[in-house]
Amino acid sequence: MQKIMKIGMVLIVPIVIIGVFLILNDTKTQAEKGTPLSFTRKNTFDRKEDDWIYTFEINYPNTNEKNNYIFDGYNLKYKESEEHYIPVYDENGNEAYRVKPECLSLSNSEKYKDDILSINLYFNEKQFEEKITEDDLQDLDINYIDKEYLLDIFNRTVESKVKTLAGEYYNSSFIGRVSQESTDKNLPGEWQATYILDFGNIYDINIQFIDKSGNYLSEKDNQNMNSKEKGILNQIESVKKESLNLQKITTKNTNKDVQILLEKLQNKLTEY
Repeated sequence: MQKIMKIGMVLIVPIVIIGVFLILNDTKTQAEKGTPLSFTRKNTFDRKEDDWIYTFEINYPNTNEKNNYIFDGYNLKYKESEEHYIPVYDENGNEAYRVKPECLSLSNSEKYKDDILSINLYFNEKQFEEKITEDDLQDLDINYIDKEYLLDIFNRTVESKVKTLAGEYYNSSFIGRVSQESTDKNLPGEWQATYILDFGNIYDINIQFIDKSGNYLSEKDNQNMNSKEKGILNQIESVKKESLNLQKITTKNTNKDVQILLEKLQNKLTEY
């Protein structure tokens, strides 16, 4: 997450994003793998097309404070989009310019951001603690997020098992991305790796190769790939699988560029 500085401007970040990190940062110095925190969590992850992941989480403080409800979606694949930005306003409330977010999300999407804000405000006001019905959402005013889907993901979340112990990377940012320029003259472009965490555990890793024209190797038709390109994709899948199993980014059996990339990703994970 980009640091926010005020220099004659006011940076307005959606409330939903702030809510995510307020509750996370509250226990940063206490988090260790297997250590009970000052709150517990229920959450659900749904994989969508184009490497989008939608998630609903409910945080339960071990105090008399209200529960914290967060719904959002994150893209692990695409680096940037004109439709995703964080607006910066001047002192008169006029938009001065736009900041590119580190990762694309529904909450920084021009189309979905208002829905995401409305959803999170609504659920935090209602404080639902058990399964709900369509009637419970009748006063929620949204335009693009499907209410039936929202109902479904919430109900699956509220009925899921509560998580009480933080994973090894709980002090780290919820989502992070690194990149590395290719040094292979026969493969010009950029390597990119993104992670997303689940209560301090690595939930998913996304590794992409993007050529100089902006084309993603993962989108190329398999029939049009040469043996080297197929080998790269197999290598990526192997590294991802082993890293998720070990809960540590492995660089085993990777080329020089991928090794540097993954070392950066591991360092990103341990930046507190």
